[in-house]
Amino acid sequence: ANCPTPFSLADNKQRAFAPVDDKTIASSDSNVETSVEVNAQQQQPPPPHNAHSPSRTHRSGAHKKVDFANAEGGQASLRRVLRAYSLYDQDVGYCQGMNFLAGMFITYVPEEEAFWLLVSVMNESPCRMRGLFGVGMLEAHQVLYVAEQLISQFYPKLAKHFDQENIHITMFATQWLLTMYTSSFPFDVVTRIWDCFLSEGWKVTYRIMLALLESAGPQLMKMHFEEILNYFKEMAFYLDSNDLLESAFKIQLKKKHIAKYAKEWVHKEAEKKKKKEQQH
Repeated sequence: ANCPTPFSLADNKQRAFAPVDDKTIASSDSNVETSVEVNAQQQQPPPPHNAHSPSRTHRSGAHKKVDFANAEGGQASLRRVLRAYSLYDQDVGYCQGMNFLAGMFITYVPEEEAFWLLVSVMNESPCRMRGLFGVGMLEAHQVLYVAEQLISQFYPKLAKHFDQENIHITMFATQWLLTMYTSSFPFDVVTRIWDCFLSEGWKVTYRIMLALLESAGPQLMKMHFEEILNYFKEMAFYLDSNDLLESAFKIQLKKKHIAKYAKEWVHKEAEKKKKKEQQH
């Protein structure tokens, strides 16, 4: 996709940071409220399954106008960056998952730099994440297809076990891949992954996924449906970033493997489209 028209936060501050109805932004993604705080929360052990989650609590009362141009704090910064991007790239706007990316950038740099970092990883090589959030999220489907095929190639027994237990790739890898691990992993692990991702791109993303499954494989093979899903929810809290990265770069993954499955997906989608057209 073509890169959107250049945009300056300074030139568009009144439009990007204008007062916004609180209901409008809050309804787009309940996670926006807690994205900046998620880094600290990820360092803590997982709560009991029946524990009450304050981030899910419904806030009652009348909606009010909030002036985010003058508000302070991480949440206000996050809202401004996401709103600015939605104006910069109106074809994409704001999509669920982008808040985790922006939240990580805000942790390190000022708002405007965080905005341009978001623009860069969305549009520039080697990251190019924009297609994940575009109309129909076609590239997201492609990424998940590639991931599924790589699991079958490198860990066929585990892939067969997942199939027998009705575990689909979307049940555990969607958050990993579409947010580049920012939504569900401790911050020290996320930053190590992103150091590699910014340099090498999507190959690292798949390496990490395969390394996670390699380390968990023996346990997962003994588990059934609910146990597997619970394991995936909690595994991030027991990772060692050094061990994970070391394992990831030992996996014999080639760019040609990724390209092969990406082309397969394109071919299958073309065939589906052709059949639909013939039916009509």
